[in-house]
Amino acid sequence: MIRTFVGKACALAAVGMVLTTPAAFADDQADRTATVTGVLFDDQNRNGVRDAGEPGLAGLKVHGTKDVVTDAEGRYTITGVLHGSTADLWLPIAANGGKLTLSKPKDATGVAWISGWVYVEVGADPVTTHDFGYGRWGADQDVSFSWSDHGRDPSHVQVGDKMRVDAETTTGAAPGYGGVLITAPVGTHVVRRELAPGTAYDWLDSRHVRIYGLRHQDPKSNRMFPVDIVVDRPTRGNITVELTHDQNTDTNKSNNKASMAIVAKAKPAKHADQVVAPRHDSGTGTQTPQASSSKELAYTGVEPKPYLAAGVALLGVGAALVGVARRRPRRTEVKSS
Repeated sequence: MIRTFVGKACALAAVGMVLTTPAAFADDQADRTATVTGVLFDDQNRNGVRDAGEPGLAGLKVHGTKDVVTDAEGRYTITGVLHGSTADLWLPIAANGGKLTLSKPKDATGVAWISGWVYVEVGADPVTTHDFGYGRWGADQDVSFSWSDHGRDPSHVQVGDKMRVDAETTTGAAPGYGGVLITAPVGTHVVRRELAPGTAYDWLDSRHVRIYGLRHQDPKSNRMFPVDIVVDRPTRGNITVELTHDQNTDTNKSNNKASMAIVAKAKPAKHADQVVAPRHDSGTGTQTPQASSSKELAYTGVEPKPYLAAGVALLGVGAALVGVARRRPRRTEVKSS
């Protein structure tokens, strides 16, 4: 009888454990997991904090333990994150067609930040909240030209000259690619050159080239794009440079284009009488140039007389013949007896 009672008790205990374990496990899981939530918002003043009047951004996908989309208020919610762990989230780096860019939070405590990846540390609290702002770059991107050929004036170049100009972009309070489109005037062409590190060139045609960086330039930085342009024929026009990247986030459009006027003339023709001046050794170790033009030859004032020269030559021949005749030996006459 005792055995029967013990057996029944064990059976009931086993059944009770089976029936109560899922509930206990669920309660235990609820105690050990947390929710990570927050709002992705339009950080209009770029201070990293959601201020009154800054709206949430709806429809942005957040990647975590599962993918979620921000609701109408811009809120994301990730559940089932274990206490004492890290929630790995990937946030889109741009919003509103690229006009807004993910900003690093002003207070990054508990958040490791690498580009769009954020690693949120989850403690013992049931809910961990982190808002992330998207701000307008506010970068006053501008472009300018500088003339590298310091020995020449761009308004006085000649056909065949190669001109070196530098297009420069400057970022403002936020990073940027700083891409530009350079246009050479009619009558010139852009010289293809080797790619600079971290830079890409799009050769559109002989007069147009697009140059841009392959990575973001740091805030408040300059990027220089050197360009060589050759003059093919006399012309008058402008070399222009125009910002082609970061337009959506640039706050000042008035300085996105610059130009430089050039006037190219034909090279002066050489005089018809001009010849290459030969050089000869004077015997003293130095070389002296001969006259390079007949106009440089000395004039003595005496014109050459051809007939006079011929007469002098005949007199010389006659004198020579007389001398020969005088040197001939006399003949000896023999008388007969």
